[in-house]
Amino acid sequence: LRGVGGFVEQVRAECRRLEIGTAAPIDLEFDFCSELPVIPSYSLAGTIRIGECCYEAHCARVTYQVHPTESGFHVYVLSDVPRRRPVPNPIRRFHDWNFQVPEENAAKDFLYGVFGYLTQLVGMRRGYSYLHASSFERQGDGIALIAWRGIGKTAAMLKLVDEHGWKYLSDDLAIIG
Repeated sequence: LRGVGGFVEQVRAECRRLEIGTAAPIDLEFDFCSELPVIPSYSLAGTIRIGECCYEAHCARVTYQVHPTESGFHVYVLSDVPRRRPVPNPIRRFHDWNFQVPEENAAKDFLYGVFGYLTQLVGMRRGYSYLHASSFERQGDGIALIAWRGIGKTAAMLKLVDEHGWKYLSDDLAIIG
């Protein structure tokens, strides 16, 4: 992660538990900048600009460009977070229920929208992917319960693990190859 400002500092804070090894090639590089590189000629697919060797997209409060590299992707992220009008303290609770400043909200949008999607692309290059699922196994047979949030994947998995001898593998994300 390269860059300065409140937005990139919030992303760093969210990623502080990630361990980065130096021996392996870098899969994802992020440059948080105040201006994105110009794409000389591009085609539009909805709101996505597709250039000869890169693309530019917008996700919630974040605009970014993805450039493939030999080992992964170099991503330029626009770090200008739009400021919202200040809200008086008593009213703030109703304006933003978790009391986050714009940079914190943009960091969450980046991590759950952009970062999640790009880690999926890296995984696909390496022959794996992940699903929003609860997973468990017994005698070498694995099962992934795939469903929307709140459907009961975790409850079903815990019941099978607790009462029927299945072995827990993961909850929320399951990696498949």
